[in-house]
Amino acid sequence: VIDGISYHTPFQHTLYFATQITDNFYGMNADGILGLGLTLTNDDSNSLLLTLHSRGLIDKLEFSLYLTDDITMVDQRSRIIFGGYDPSYMQEPTDSFTFAKVVESDAWAVGLNEVVIGNLSQHIHPAHAIFSSTFPDIGVPYGYLSTMIKDLNSLNISCLIQDSSPNPLCQCTPATIGQFPNITFVLDDTNVTIPPSVYVAFSPSNNYGQVKLANYSCLILFRTVEVKNYNKDLSGKWIFGATFMRYFYLLFDRANMQIGFSVANQSFFKREFPYAIIFILSAITVFLTFAFIYLIWKKCAEYKKTEKRILLDTGGYKNMNE
Repeated sequence: VIDGISYHTPFQHTLYFATQITDNFYGMNADGILGLGLTLTNDDSNSLLLTLHSRGLIDKLEFSLYLTDDITMVDQRSRIIFGGYDPSYMQEPTDSFTFAKVVESDAWAVGLNEVVIGNLSQHIHPAHAIFSSTFPDIGVPYGYLSTMIKDLNSLNISCLIQDSSPNPLCQCTPATIGQFPNITFVLDDTNVTIPPSVYVAFSPSNNYGQVKLANYSCLILFRTVEVKNYNKDLSGKWIFGATFMRYFYLLFDRANMQIGFSVANQSFFKREFPYAIIFILSAITVFLTFAFIYLIWKKCAEYKKTEKRILLDTGGYKNMNE
C-alpha cells in the first residue's frame, strides 16, 4: 500500500528472510535491512527504495520511519512509509522536519561536533553518528562513558560504571527520572535534544555482579561500541540506535542525502510509566487489604460486644457463673 492506494503491479525484487544471524552478516554485501541502507557497492539492484522509484510506484526517493516498542497499541505500531511521510506521526501535525546532511557514502550518518549534558558542554572530537535500528542503545566511542558519568555526578546524580553491565547505573526511582538533564547533540546543520525519559530506564529487578547495588535501579541507555563486532570500521564513531530513533519521526531523503528529525507522536513514551503504575497498584492493593482486615476486626469486636450485652441482659453470664 503506497499513499493509501493498493498496488498489484508485479515487479521483480529479491528479498531474503533471515532465520539465523551469525557474525552480524560479516563480509556480506547487504544493503541494510530491507535494502534501505545506502548502497555498499556500485550495484543498486538490491535497493528496495530504488526499485520502487524506478517502477514509478513512488515519486520521491525517500522513506520515513516511525518506531515504537509498544506492540500492544495497534494504532501506534512501527511504520515505514515509502516516498514521503505522514504528519500524524509527528508530535504536532503542524510540525516540520529539521534536516542534517548525510556525511558518508555508504551509511546513513550525520556529523556530530558536540554533546551537551544539561548545561555542561563536551567538545568531543568531531565524529560521525550512524543510524542503526538494530543497535539497542546509543553507541559511543571507547572512553566516552567515563566522561559522561563524571558530568552526571557533577550534577548531583550518583552514577557508576559496572564491569558486568554494558550500561552505566544510576541511583533513581521512577519519580526522580525527570531530574536527569536533557542531552543535546550538536550536529553539523542542526541540534537535536532528547529528554531523560529517552535515555534513562528504571530496572529495579536487575542484579549486576555478585551483589545487587543498593538503589542503583536505573540504566543509562548509552554503551560503548565494540568495534570488533562489525565489518565496518566504527572506530571513534557514534551510533544513534533504537533508543534514539524511537523518540523521533525520521525522514531519510536519499535524493538530497539528508535526514529529517521531528519529535514523534508517542505520548506513551515513558519507560518509567509501567513501573510507576505497578507501584501505585501495589500500594492500593496493600491499603485495601489492611482496610478489609480492619473492617472484619471491627465487625467482630462489635459482634462480641452485642453478644456480651445480650447474655448479660438474659442472665446468661450469671447462670454460667453459678
